[in-house]
Amino acid sequence: MCVLFPCPEATRSTHIFTKHSTVVIAAVRHYIMLLDFHIPDLYVDEFRACSLSDPCITITNTRWLNLIREGDILKLMQNLAGLVAWAKSQYNAEY
Repeated sequence: MCVLFPCPEATRSTHIFTKHSTVVIAAVRHYIMLLDFHIPDLYVDEFRACSLSDPCITITNTRWLNLIREGDILKLMQNLAGLVAWAKSQYNAEY
């Protein structure tokens, strides 16, 4: 198993969520980080079969955003807007 950290900052303009995305929001005091775990079907299949060989989980994350700083609040709002748009597109695709 490998885990990759390919992207230093996930933003609306540079990051694409997929149907394999699992988003985690980590918060500590007034800091927040968003992480997108991309878990391909092949990884899940091999994990269930206890035969992990090559598939990777990739993780894209924002830096720790300081919610006291105006610029970081704006970045958080942009990321959350991207998450909402992605969730809406996934809902519309399924229903």
